[in-house]
Amino acid sequence: LVLVSLILILSPVVISVPNPMAKTDQDDGLSTVQDTLSRLNGFRIPLLLALVALLVSATADSIFKGGVSPIWMLVLVFTLVLCGLLQLEEGDLGKIASVFTWQQLLAGSVALYPGISFLVLDYHTPMNDLGVIRAGSAYLGLVLARNSKEAAAYLLPHFIFCLAADVPNMGVEMTFLIIADIYYVYAASLK
Repeated sequence: LVLVSLILILSPVVISVPNPMAKTDQDDGLSTVQDTLSRLNGFRIPLLLALVALLVSATADSIFKGGVSPIWMLVLVFTLVLCGLLQLEEGDLGKIASVFTWQQLLAGSVALYPGISFLVLDYHTPMNDLGVIRAGSAYLGLVLARNSKEAAAYLLPHFIFCLAADVPNMGVEMTFLIIADIYYVYAASLK
């Protein structure tokens, strides 16, 4: 799956997006389809970064734990979202973008993962719990949130689910998570 997703990411023929900065004969800007494609094309690098980080985390957690890590669920979700977005036609992209953005789809996955991992599966390893607390909030606030309202909406459920983590110095971790989340909301307001 990862190899297929990397091939699709790097394939220049899957989605062809015109340069929004290029001058055209029309002064009214990009057409609706071109604008939609420009907004959605930004998913390649953020998804690739997440997949690389998740692959490293899932592999390390599986090795350390001596079993299959639930982090592989996130690898699967991100790979399926990536492959799905890359295979859509221009018209389908417009229909999807009118309902939700790729950021919202991934934010739901990242924000809900701690609830599934901690509360449903009762899975606690240092790699999983600290990764959820630290990397999850950074990805939600810095990469996925497009403004401060989205950052707050993504980070609040993430924080609540993180209260079920099992790490040493839990109070210190949660204090710094609140501080980091405040920074992430502010950073998202600057976009």
